Amino acid sequence: MSRAGHDRAAPDSRAVPDSRAVPDSRAVPDSRAVPADGTAPSDDGNGPPVRLGIDPAACDGIGMCAVVAPRLVSVDAWGYPILVREPLRRRQARAAAAAVAACPRRALFLHRR
Repeated sequence: MSRAGHDRAAPDSRAVPDSRAVPDSRAVPDSRAVPADGTAPSDDGNGPPVRLGIDPAACDGIGMCAVVAPRLVSVDAWGYPILVREPLRRRQARAAAAAVAACPRRALFLHRR
């Protein structure tokens, strides 16, 4: 006979956290960083142009960036992103910011170089 509450499996105390999860706070402050909302356009003539960058160690090749910004990001045979290399214009910076926000691994970023 089983009593109520004893039918459930006990939580596994040996469970380890998912090592692939990337905390939001892992980003390193950078004076060249651009807000992810795309508010820093590159074509205003003030400072270096905005570019899209990637942390290849953080990327899992999920491909959300290519879905959100297909003109800026394509994927290779394994699903890993190939980014445009040229500086982004204002409209492109907005699309890139959307791709940055859509990345589940936080592997994409905008920067000034």
